[in-house]
Amino acid sequence: MLFAGCYALILVLFLASAVLLYFVELPRPATPMLAGGGRPLREIAMEPSFIAAAVAGMIAYGVMSLVMTATPIAMLDCGHEFAAAAFVIQWHSLGMFAPSFVTGHLISRLGLTRIMLTGAVLLLLCSFINLSGLATVNFWAANVALGVGWNFLFVGATTLLTRTYAGAEKGKVQALNDFLVFGTVTLSSFASGAMLSGAGWIMVQIAVMPFVVVAGVAVLWWRHRDASATAMLRPAEPV
Repeated sequence: MLFAGCYALILVLFLASAVLLYFVELPRPATPMLAGGGRPLREIAMEPSFIAAAVAGMIAYGVMSLVMTATPIAMLDCGHEFAAAAFVIQWHSLGMFAPSFVTGHLISRLGLTRIMLTGAVLLLLCSFINLSGLATVNFWAANVALGVGWNFLFVGATTLLTRTYAGAEKGKVQALNDFLVFGTVTLSSFASGAMLSGAGWIMVQIAVMPFVVVAGVAVLWWRHRDASATAMLRPAEPV
């Protein structure tokens, strides 16, 4: 019964959302969009921009979910009070969503690549902080970095995704991306407890690092391919 109040509140929030959605009139998509027009999905999925967006989104959400899920269990195993674990997760949630007020502005000002790479660096920083100690302050700082890193990398990935499709293609492209991202979240959530109990907290941190590096490499690869394509399309300068 310890968490009964939390589940009761979630039920209330779901019901409130259902009531609000009942009164929202969403415009019906145009006929070409319903017909699934545009390029074949396989062709779109092979583009560097889609690959980078999907890989970055999958890794951002997967790493965040895995580390976040394992954190409270690891803290309790280390002898921390339940209140300390709750405090850390509260700040983690704040780190995830509070930056959204400025992330779009930062992307416009600093560029998509820089924001996505900053997110990857913050995810790596999270693991390094967790490896440096087991005090409450370590868990707190690591989970704030985890939240902000997820925000930058995932919002950047979803922004990049919108550049991969035309209007008639967005339904199937978004569906494929969501399947990949949230399928990864499902697997990482299930794997979190098994990894923590079987390999330990330190190995959880080490295991996620290569994936974050892959996300960063994918972003750099897309940026290089995009710059090369732009240079090829640019008119030659007169001799």
